[in-house]
Amino acid sequence: DPQANNRPSRPRGEWTPSGELIIKGDKNVYVYDYRTRRDQLLPEKQVGVVSCAALSPYGRILAFATSGRQERQGHLLFLNLVTKGGKSVKLGDRVGAIAFCPDNSKVAVAFGRHIALLANDGAKELRRAQVDSASRAVDELRWSDDGTRLAARLGDRVLHVDPETLAILSDRPRGEGPHLRLAELSRRFGSQVFANESFYREACFPTIRALGGWRIQSLAVSHDGNLVAVGGNNVLAIIEAATLQAVLVRENKGWVMGLQFSADDQTLGIGSHDKTVVVLHIASALITARLGERSYWPSKLCLSADGSTIADAGSKSIAAYSCDGSRLPLIAPIDSAPMLRVRHPIGSSASDFNPERVAVLTELVRDHPILGLNTMPEGEADLQPLGQNARLLDVLVSRSERTVVEALLRVAPALAVLPCASDPFPAFRVAMRLRDQRTARLLLQASARAPVPLRAAVATTLIPEIVQLKMGGAVAAFLQDLALEPSGSDIKYACNSAGEPEQTPELVELHSTWGGAGTTIWLEK
Repeated sequence: DPQANNRPSRPRGEWTPSGELIIKGDKNVYVYDYRTRRDQLLPEKQVGVVSCAALSPYGRILAFATSGRQERQGHLLFLNLVTKGGKSVKLGDRVGAIAFCPDNSKVAVAFGRHIALLANDGAKELRRAQVDSASRAVDELRWSDDGTRLAARLGDRVLHVDPETLAILSDRPRGEGPHLRLAELSRRFGSQVFANESFYREACFPTIRALGGWRIQSLAVSHDGNLVAVGGNNVLAIIEAATLQAVLVRENKGWVMGLQFSADDQTLGIGSHDKTVVVLHIASALITARLGERSYWPSKLCLSADGSTIADAGSKSIAAYSCDGSRLPLIAPIDSAPMLRVRHPIGSSASDFNPERVAVLTELVRDHPILGLNTMPEGEADLQPLGQNARLLDVLVSRSERTVVEALLRVAPALAVLPCASDPFPAFRVAMRLRDQRTARLLLQASARAPVPLRAAVATTLIPEIVQLKMGGAVAAFLQDLALEPSGSDIKYACNSAGEPEQTPELVELHSTWGGAGTTIWLEK
């Protein structure tokens, strides 16, 4: 097959006695600790004094700069958090800012009075230019939303730069106000601003003082300039920039050492004096991730544009985590086969899934429903109870893993009625072939709350066959739950003629009351 070498390989996996899922690809090994839900993408690493850091848009590349107190030459390091490979780049001066292009193709680096563009993994320098020998060093860089323009801040001045040539398109003072809106340089920058942190430190101090803080230890301004996060001793306040009124106040364990808004300004990374980092969802005031304890105070934080990864540095160390605190970046296409290939010895009555594994698989399907949509690889009889086009639930039904089936249907009941090319109800067919009345009951309980057209298909097609097989006890579950709110909505199968999920971002919309978070199955690229 001439295309065989270009196809992504299916990773293989195994569970270890110590409680880890190891996924092996052609060249890489990924380890997931399912007991603690904590896997560091980059375990704490001593690297020297970190002056600045940035993550690529999808959180796979971490770039950071180090320099000694007496050194003028800056060292830029690129670490691939997936392959663990790295690249070191030496520059002629200390690095003041790093910014990845939104299209993930390159990275802009400011060092001294120069700006350079490099490939996003640091392997190649594309171009560099001196900004202005008479000005201050560049201390902040921003890309436009479409990646066609750069803005550079040099103290009280702001430059508008064409990244294709690194030519300066305009040079203007930042002004004395709270911030400069970059749309004044070009509408391509959208709502982004360069904030005047000195202004906000003075303006927000009365608020933090009224909340019991002695001083402002850390401060961050949202990318659109609407919010200011201010941290003191034992307190964090998020302040509306226009009114200087606190819209969210929360206690903190000791001093707030570092703050950073996500690219969409929806979440906030918080580094604390107790040497931990948490991720706060601002609108709900919920902590969405607690990211372990370090040996240092995390004072410099950065988040990937997609919100998947966070890195923090302090003292002479740096570390990176999945931003949800639990998972390594999942391999694309997301594949459940590695979790199903390892079996107990033939003849063993033990389940392949202990409670921890059930929790992991349920968590992954809830957050990434395509895990339940993707079909198993062809050619492995143990993963193809239907002969072809089998999915995760079909394999689990064929193995009578009822505990796992029940847990999955609880978070994503739509899995019970996903069609394949040869049959509209493959999971039911496997249970009926095995005369597994208990599993059929679980499937019917899930489908009893489906949209009306789908419930009708179950009632007219499957139930007569189940009764004929003398499995009528399972039907009672379907009939008992039919009194739920009816729906006239139809179901859209996101499958092509071969029964495979369509690789589009369109939603598969199901009945709105069908099991909460499991009612919407979407497809990820």
